[in-house]
Amino acid sequence: MVSTIFLVRHAEAEANINETYDGWHDTALTPLGLQQATALKKRMDHEKIGKVFCSDLRRAKQTLELLELQCPVDFSKALRERSYGKLEGTRWNDDPLKKKHHMDPCARPPDGESPEDVQKRVWNFFEQEVFCAEEEKVLVLSHHTPLVVFACKFLDMPLQRWRAFKLGNASLSILVYEDGLWRITLWNSMSALGLQNYGPLLAKKK
Repeated sequence: MVSTIFLVRHAEAEANINETYDGWHDTALTPLGLQQATALKKRMDHEKIGKVFCSDLRRAKQTLELLELQCPVDFSKALRERSYGKLEGTRWNDDPLKKKHHMDPCARPPDGESPEDVQKRVWNFFEQEVFCAEEEKVLVLSHHTPLVVFACKFLDMPLQRWRAFKLGNASLSILVYEDGLWRITLWNSMSALGLQNYGPLLAKKK
């Protein structure tokens, strides 16, 4: 039964530097993003991941490919970034409702999703697939909005506070089940040494 869940946001993609609404657009990783994913691989080499749940968008798939994990992978539309509908591909600063679309958890762009919509689909996926996984350690590779709104639900926080969380590209967060409850033991680590303890570093090499 799953006892450790690794949460990873995809590495830097073209949309992140172009400042555009590219929720469901299949943008690729940047050269820096490729480096970030490679660095994260060094961190994940410490773990024996039994299964991966990954967004089916290109930037997530590219990040996963560079991690070189030798385990089954389930690609899911449920882990996609928020859809911005008719705003997809447009620049943030050209949107007269930018603040509302960025902050209001109920704001839904034309033909798009609100943070509230994303939270519902992501939480349902975790309940149906992730929390009941048979593997001891699993990795969920997704995007900023899905992981942040998931954290709000996980901590029973009002969704109005969703912007209080931040996740950098290729960041690592860890949930561990112990003492009868799920706990966050790491959040938004962008260090290749984002370990839960110093054991792997201090252990004598054989």
